[in-house]
Amino acid sequence: MINLHELPTLITLEYLEKLAPAAFEELVRMDIIHRSILLAWLNGQSTSPIGRGYADVELDKEDAKHSHLKMKCFIDYQSKREVGLKVSHSMTELQRFEFFNKRAAQREKVKRKVKKEREQRAKKSLVKILEQLGIEQVKTIIVTEHLKVTGAANEPVFDKEKPTNG
Repeated sequence: MINLHELPTLITLEYLEKLAPAAFEELVRMDIIHRSILLAWLNGQSTSPIGRGYADVELDKEDAKHSHLKMKCFIDYQSKREVGLKVSHSMTELQRFEFFNKRAAQREKVKRKVKKEREQRAKKSLVKILEQLGIEQVKTIIVTEHLKVTGAANEPVFDKEKPTNG
């Protein structure tokens, strides 16, 4: 177990390789920009997009990069409102502790949170689609797509027969 109070003032990859090999392995598999953000957070620093002036580290397209860390790497962090709707991102002491000592549990917690956020976005999008297209058109699209996915659209029952002159 890693005690946060015994960490050096600057956490580096070299330090992690010696004392936190699992964390080191995870960081070296990341793109350099994601690794840099996570190292900043592990060192108690905050990040934000360039030109905001309120975070320790400012990065180009920071929003997409921190989102990647949550959605793909399942890293837990906090968003702190700074000015209006603008936020900075960092890790709390608890999040840092969990990253080093309870990574599997943190990963599962973030996965559940990400799944819930995706479901909420999908429901919101569905409501907008229903408002724009109406329920009947949405039903038709759903049935058509279902038939395509299941392959049922290729069943002979759906073949058009030529009328016979009898």
